[in-house]
Amino acid sequence: MTTQPTQDLRTDAELLAGYVAGDSSALAELVHRYQGVLLTLVRRMSWFEPDPEAVVQEVWLRVLRSAATYSGQAKVSTWLHRITVNEAISAARRRRADHSTPIGELYREHDQSDRTDPGDPSQAVDDREQALALLPELLALLTRDQRLVLEVLHLDGLTQEEAAELLGVSVGTIKSRAHRARVTILAHLAKEDRRETCANL
Repeated sequence: MTTQPTQDLRTDAELLAGYVAGDSSALAELVHRYQGVLLTLVRRMSWFEPDPEAVVQEVWLRVLRSAATYSGQAKVSTWLHRITVNEAISAARRRRADHSTPIGELYREHDQSDRTDPGDPSQAVDDREQALALLPELLALLTRDQRLVLEVLHLDGLTQEEAAELLGVSVGTIKSRAHRARVTILAHLAKEDRRETCANL
């Protein structure tokens, strides 16, 4: 998508509202302002993105489809950043589809010091089919931030450092969100295990 520099003095939010109202030049101005920024964001990600231009093109297509849903609670630049991160994750997920971590690994700690003991109910989630069946229910228990961290770490295979750069947070935040997510999942599994035990008495 090619645009020419303009002297449009409208704010980003005004441009987005203008596009929703039917002013196509408003979107062209947003593309002019943010195309380079979004390309840089994709290119700076630690894991290899072979076609950042294609990712950003998908971002603008999503903007076309969802501009009317912009709530104004976040700045337009923040909104675009989130869309770009989501599109980059989707692109990485498609490339890694044949090399993803087994779903059962979602429920285990990576650090040896944090390994669950033999009685931990997460150890029951070894069968890939069973784990896949449980996945939507378990992910639904988490906050959006926690769910996203587990997805990029375990489904996409990123390191904690890569996940931190991708999501724009510190490595400590990644560790904290992943830990809280696992605690929630393990507590749910333990609860379900107790229910099943009681039902069989």
